[in-house]
Amino acid sequence: MQSVKKHMICAKKNYDSTQATVRMASAQYNQSLNQLKYCSLHADRDGVITVVNIEVGQVVVAGAPAVMMSGDQEVVISVPENQVGAIKQAKSFKVSFWALPKVIVNGKIREVSPAADPITRTYEVRVSFVNPPSSVKLGMTATVDVVGAKSDKSIYIPLSAIYQTGDTPSVWVLQNDVVTLRPIKLGSFGDNTVEVLDGLKEGDIIVTAGVHKLQKGQKVNKAGDQQ
Repeated sequence: MQSVKKHMICAKKNYDSTQATVRMASAQYNQSLNQLKYCSLHADRDGVITVVNIEVGQVVVAGAPAVMMSGDQEVVISVPENQVGAIKQAKSFKVSFWALPKVIVNGKIREVSPAADPITRTYEVRVSFVNPPSSVKLGMTATVDVVGAKSDKSIYIPLSAIYQTGDTPSVWVLQNDVVTLRPIKLGSFGDNTVEVLDGLKEGDIIVTAGVHKLQKGQKVNKAGDQQ
């Protein structure tokens, strides 16, 4: 009886060990099968390959981009920060092409960059074409006209133009080559800019550098004027 019990315990250990080996082999098989799938690339949509990042015979690590493919045709435009809101509210876009003067294509926003470009301080907006004709090719120069956007009359000036006197922000306004200090009301702040809610109108010329060195009634020259 004791011998039979020992034999059963030994058989159970062998069974458990074999089961563990089977599970390990199955996991290795699934891993190899998954890696094998990386050998064949399949596009998830129709499009045109625009960039090939690999060469024949090259060993490519998992996750590295092999090719770049364009899907829907689109145009990229750069929009200043004070116009992003108006662009988002636009009803539609009309896209014309320098090489195709008689072709106008409808467009719609596909993506608005969440952050401004660190150099140009503008936001990248991608406008997709709606049913473009076959004559529209990749790389063409395009012009985008906004339809139905609300006009943004906000005025933005550089922060360097602000002259603070007590609690009242002001700017030096240039009239007939003479500067006058004018109080203004500030709104929202941007990247090195600030919105002016009141005190300035379109066409006003202001001083943006050296504002703390000026005095009321001082005569100055505009940039580019001859001394």
